[in-house]
Amino acid sequence: MTQSHQRDIRLEAATWHARLASDDASTEDFLGFEAWVADPACRAAFDEIQSAMFDIEDHSDALRDALSGPGGVRVGTAWPRPGGSGRWKSKGVIGGSVAALATLAAAFFVSVMLPSTTSPVAGVVYAAEPNATRLVTLADNTEITLNRGAEVTVYWEKAERRVVLANGEATFKVQHNKDRPFSVLAGTDRIRDIGTVFNVLMDGDRLTVTVAEGEVSVISGTRPEQRVRADFQYSVDHASDSAEMQPVRPEDAMAWQQGRLVYRDTALAAIVRDMNRYSDQPIHIEDPAVGELRFSGALRIERADAMLNTLEKFLPIDVKEIDGTFVVESRK
Repeated sequence: MTQSHQRDIRLEAATWHARLASDDASTEDFLGFEAWVADPACRAAFDEIQSAMFDIEDHSDALRDALSGPGGVRVGTAWPRPGGSGRWKSKGVIGGSVAALATLAAAFFVSVMLPSTTSPVAGVVYAAEPNATRLVTLADNTEITLNRGAEVTVYWEKAERRVVLANGEATFKVQHNKDRPFSVLAGTDRIRDIGTVFNVLMDGDRLTVTVAEGEVSVISGTRPEQRVRADFQYSVDHASDSAEMQPVRPEDAMAWQQGRLVYRDTALAAIVRDMNRYSDQPIHIEDPAVGELRFSGALRIERADAMLNTLEKFLPIDVKEIDGTFVVESRK
């Protein structure tokens, strides 16, 4: 890749930063950015600009003085990154000089740095189609796998990487960074990564966090912070104001990534609750006693009638379709 091409990509990255930070950023802007950042070279340039912006903020007072001083910024002057890495001096941001740095700083200074005019940090929205999962790789190589119909908004901030799960389910494989922790907001609940792989499910008033590697902390309402380590699952039911911690096989909880739902001695009511997340038609259990029936096995994620037909082969139930609703009854 030529130096001029690298410079063009960096300028594009700076333009995207400014556009997404604007109050006028539109859905079309976010979709356009998502297409642009899919190129690994563009993603690397965007991450570099993001890092440079944080560096600028670290030295905002010095930069403000330099930009407003009588002599302006002198070519060759540099502010090293904290810790003495000297990244700016050796590599530069756009062309290797502080003059280029000043150009970048001027583009962002008013919109993201000055306290009196600070705008909200813009987020990037990622969503999965209703009938397909989706893998999203962030600039820091953190991976988010979205279940069908799930949606997240990703916010890159100086002190935190923050993801808002609007609905549904997602698995997070986080690249740990103690200086910029990673957290997931799911409704009123916050899940904070401590270097790990974990799954988060929002299902109405119920939150379920399953940890495959490492550990997370969960802060839910007025409850004390709960640490969840690998091979455990923590569920909070806000409707009943109850919570439960139990050992699990994480691969079962994340089997949806392979198109399956795996159950081990699970109540039919819980299975139907899961199935309703994938079904265009509601599924209802008439008799609470039927909901207590237990099932162990795997269901392929497909049409609701097909999954219910599978359950009918293993449980003493009959399924009828009444006015567009699948009704599950005890077999007579």
